Amino acid sequence: MVLNPVALDVPISVFRATHHPSLLRWEGATAGTSVPVSEREFLEDFLDAKHSHVFDVAVGDSGTGKSHFIRWLHQETLHRSAKDKVERHIVPIPRSSANLADVLRRILKDFGGETTRRLREEVERHHGLSEAEARQRVLDEIAIAVEHAAAPADEDEITRYVRSLLPALLRDQAVRNELCSRKGGITHWLARHVLGRRETGDVDQLRWQPSDLEFRAAITVRAGEEARELADGMRTDDEMRRIACALLDRAHGPALAALLRFRSGDLKRSLEEIRQQLRQQRKELVLLIEDLSITEGIDGELLEALQVRTHDTGTELCTLRSIIGVTNEDHLRMRENIKGRVLRTLRFDVPLGADDPSREQAVLAEFAARYLNAARLDESELDVWNEAGAVTTPPSACEECPNRPTCHRAFGEIGGYGTYPFTATALGRLYRRVAGEDARTRAFNPRLLLRRVLSATLEEAERSLPRGDFPPRGLIAAFDLSGTTAQLELALRTQLGLDGERVRHAIEMYAEHPSVDRPELPSGIATAFALRLPDIGPAPALPAVKRTNRPVAEPQPVEPQLDAFDRWLRKEEVADSDLNAWRVRIHEAISATIDWDTEGLAPLKSSFGRASIYLEGQFTRIHGPPILEVMRSAEAAITLRTLAYPTTRKLSSGRQNLLVARTTIERWAASVREALASRFLPPKDADPIALAVRILAIGAFLRGQGGRSLSEAEMLDHALKLDWEVDRTAERGSAWSALLRAYNKTAPKVQRLVVHALGCTKGGDAGNFLEPSGVLEILSATWEQPSLGAAPEDAASWGIYKDVAELALAVQQHLEQARSEEFAAAEGWRARVQGWTGDDSLSNTLTWLREAREAAETTGLLNAPLRDALAHLEDKPVDKCLATVSDALNTKEEATRLNALGRMSRPLMAQIERCLDLADRMLTEWTGKLQKQLQDAHGGADSTQLAQEIRDALKSIATDYQTFLETESTDG
Repeated sequence: MVLNPVALDVPISVFRATHHPSLLRWEGATAGTSVPVSEREFLEDFLDAKHSHVFDVAVGDSGTGKSHFIRWLHQETLHRSAKDKVERHIVPIPRSSANLADVLRRILKDFGGETTRRLREEVERHHGLSEAEARQRVLDEIAIAVEHAAAPADEDEITRYVRSLLPALLRDQAVRNELCSRKGGITHWLARHVLGRRETGDVDQLRWQPSDLEFRAAITVRAGEEARELADGMRTDDEMRRIACALLDRAHGPALAALLRFRSGDLKRSLEEIRQQLRQQRKELVLLIEDLSITEGIDGELLEALQVRTHDTGTELCTLRSIIGVTNEDHLRMRENIKGRVLRTLRFDVPLGADDPSREQAVLAEFAARYLNAARLDESELDVWNEAGAVTTPPSACEECPNRPTCHRAFGEIGGYGTYPFTATALGRLYRRVAGEDARTRAFNPRLLLRRVLSATLEEAERSLPRGDFPPRGLIAAFDLSGTTAQLELALRTQLGLDGERVRHAIEMYAEHPSVDRPELPSGIATAFALRLPDIGPAPALPAVKRTNRPVAEPQPVEPQLDAFDRWLRKEEVADSDLNAWRVRIHEAISATIDWDTEGLAPLKSSFGRASIYLEGQFTRIHGPPILEVMRSAEAAITLRTLAYPTTRKLSSGRQNLLVARTTIERWAASVREALASRFLPPKDADPIALAVRILAIGAFLRGQGGRSLSEAEMLDHALKLDWEVDRTAERGSAWSALLRAYNKTAPKVQRLVVHALGCTKGGDAGNFLEPSGVLEILSATWEQPSLGAAPEDAASWGIYKDVAELALAVQQHLEQARSEEFAAAEGWRARVQGWTGDDSLSNTLTWLREAREAAETTGLLNAPLRDALAHLEDKPVDKCLATVSDALNTKEEATRLNALGRMSRPLMAQIERCLDLADRMLTEWTGKLQKQLQDAHGGADSTQLAQEIRDALKSIATDYQTFLETESTDG
């Protein structure tokens, strides 16, 4: 109750006990000038009998104390009126008034007059109106107000267009249902403002927002033509919605007044009637309006009514003294003719302390002490004091406390009121955290101090003090009190363990300079909270100021500042240029810490770059997840400072910092190792290099390389040959072609990985020499069994060895089918060739074909296709081709067979087969022609009979020739 920031919501005894004079100034006669003024001075001027008419405005931002001051003015006016025996009818209109109707009731209460009675009756008539009915009425009256508002002569076309359709939109039933059903929407607040129960802060909701005019297509499709046209247009046009909001806001005044059945000039006439009656009673009228915004809808009428002076109407009116609280924004919007009638403009923008921290702390401490004292007293004690006249200061709750002397010495006191658990330093620090670091140069905001400093801290203290945990972590985090260095945090943790955090929190809250390496925590505070203090040595002495005879300006105290590393630790913004420089140092340190070669991480070194390091709180986005996340900690900040500024190692704490940096860098390096392994290496039970070597050896077989006679080293050389750009898929089967394409695409990458793994690396870079001893057994095993066994299930999980896994999957998928297809093709080819050649060799057969070609060419019988086919086979290793096919078909070793299948030249085999086929067809053709010619020459005799006749003739010739030879021999 005591810490309630709403002035009129607390009992008068609490209000008096906690009242602290506001910091005020009033504007001078010349523009831009002002004069400091106390509350008492203002009161004297406000009630001065020489003023028969007073119209003052109190100008200040929300929370700067206008309401509190106006309540104080109310109480003092009551007191002074009784003391001076001056009859005054005083009407306070608090910011917490229920609604606009309530404001009018307060003004019109107990008065007669024709206009006054009618207005009061209208207000009471609407008293029973439900909120749902009020929302509908609000929309009706706004639609009428927009429709009848005079448009400016220079109004642009789009504004005229929106103005013409707005009434139809507000009257459309589909749109009305949507507006009235929105909880917390504009019609909700307007209806409560006029007739309902207005909540604190509702006045800030009485403006139309563009979001209020966004309607779903499901709503507008049911709307009438004009309403749908405007709603659909506003859905995609932000400027149109902004114009509509401005038109609706301007319609509030006449609309809300009409809702209460106000006619133009009614409030002015009513106030004149009231003042006439008070004049007859020899009373003054005092209107104390906390916030002009609560009168929205009649504010214009009210301001006009307050301008009427005692003799302006020709009828004697009572003296009117009024003051209205307005925000700076409302004051700027106030018409100049109204401002011209203001007697005093009271400003609530006096800075707390400008560049004087001591003045700021003094004001805050004095303000807080009164509230803290009132909170400690029983309400009955305050009531007794208030009923006694409150002519003295309230009693001190600390008077009977046994801890008073030590408590006041440690935490401070103002007029006997202790500030525990605050100190002046703590109050200044906490207030600046909620009001902004420039709070000293801006208006004091009591509401912030009450609600967000005193109330919040006392609530935390109530929970944490009994368990010995004040100031708790939550309180420090809530105020973002992170002003200590990483060096101090580490020292506290090292010496005090878990208690170190609580000591650091106390330093951040109470130490005068928490940002230095060895801040001083007042010993009384440490005792009060049972804190163990570490041995961190005394604070360094400030450098002596050199004295000269010349007059110099007194230096202003400067709060020690944290450096960039400690600011980063305390979640403050750090420039990207600094963070980038830190990344460079981190990367260098970790790269030097990891032994990339011996740890088997050399292939991964390029994957760890500066851009893959994330520093907590950075704004620069990283593409993909980082390799290393450097989170805020004292150790991290010390390490960064040590890396960035090597000269700090020479300081007294340099050795300790080096140890911290070493440990931290090792921890970061371990994180990098783990991240690289999890992201770029295959599962732990996999051996990617062994699998890669086996795959490449099989690839060598597929290319017809790596024969049985070779050593393992020579076989490795064949496996690592980078000649996959040669196309070997011609005439091959589908599986063999798919396998070769997979090798063509991926094998070069796999080969590079193997070379890097077997290379004699230096700093992650492969040298010119390979160390193959680790894979020789794999090569031998692959020759014995050229297959993979089980291939990886998920290539993506193999990281940088993903290509190995992908190629392994391709080999597993196609190898057996490719081997079967090529073996079958070899069998078929050899069978067809042997069908043509019989028992002769393929080479002899082709030689005879060439001789036949030459004979045929002389006779003109040779056709062109056979001639070309024979020409293509000139100097081709046809016997070797047949021998390779025979090796593939006859061998029992799988590796030899695969190697032979790889060596097979399918294009040459196809050419040979085509040549033999052409020759066979040509011989068949020649045989037929010859038979026909013989038949024709012997009268169509059957070729078989003709052949027999020829054989008989030849036999007869042979016999005759033999006889002849014998005769010749006998004759000698």
